[in-house]
Amino acid sequence: MGREWTMADLEAYHGQGRRPPTGGRLRFACPIHEGDNPTSLSVDPETGWYKCFSCGATGQLAEYRQAWLEQRRALRGAGPYRREPPTYWPQAAPPPQADPHRAELLARYQANLTPDSPGARYLAQRGIPLELAKRHGLGYAPPGKWAGRVAKWERLVVPHLDPGGAVVNLYGRAMADNDQVPQGERHDHLPGAKGAFNAPGLVRDVVFLTEGAMDALALLEAGEENAVAMLGPDSRVALGWLQARRVVLCLDMDDTGRRSTGELADTLSLLGVQVFILPAEVYRGEKDLNAAM
Repeated sequence: MGREWTMADLEAYHGQGRRPPTGGRLRFACPIHEGDNPTSLSVDPETGWYKCFSCGATGQLAEYRQAWLEQRRALRGAGPYRREPPTYWPQAAPPPQADPHRAELLARYQANLTPDSPGARYLAQRGIPLELAKRHGLGYAPPGKWAGRVAKWERLVVPHLDPGGAVVNLYGRAMADNDQVPQGERHDHLPGAKGAFNAPGLVRDVVFLTEGAMDALALLEAGEENAVAMLGPDSRVALGWLQARRVVLCLDMDDTGRRSTGELADTLSLLGVQVFILPAEVYRGEKDLNAAM
């Protein structure tokens, strides 16, 4: 996912060398976008994590990354290795909150998602195979059968899961065109705890993080098994469970998605996660990945 940079690379760029830290951070002109601003690239001298405030590049210098890998190998060699729940988040991860009632309700919606159902036709229109959707627990709520606040619309039903794969809650996406459904009624989450779509992917080494389930399904169809949907651009529930050390942000290309991408990239990189942002050209001019793929 691009070149790995070293401290020597930064110091050699334009012969700028290394100046004393300012506010605990080293500052450089950024060789990644070949910039001239001598303070645009900020580096944490303790961890090697960097961020360019001009081009948005984030990551970890290669020698720091190598030291971390060697430390992890040493830990593994010392005895049984088990990843502990993350401790570096501003708020503690919510405990798994499996909801048997929600699981029973989901089972009824899943039974409705048959090959000849409107739900299956909707998925086909969005380029999502029915078998893939069923494997990841989706269902279909006919008009008037959704258990949420607005039952008049037929909905594609998506499970909120915890990292163990247990059902936490349900989300219903109105299947009518956006111009037919008032904006406040398109997305409906049942009351209670929240989770993430395909949440078990959060505890793997690399995760592709999306806003919506359809975008995660598009990535799953493309072979990215660790695609997880936060089920909203501003959800932070999924981050409390995150154990991946590399995150690829795949949020929407609208104003809200871009804002959230920047905020998430800043938070994740400063907290020791290697962050990549899906290039804009992958979206082919579309707002989201599902439309592009």
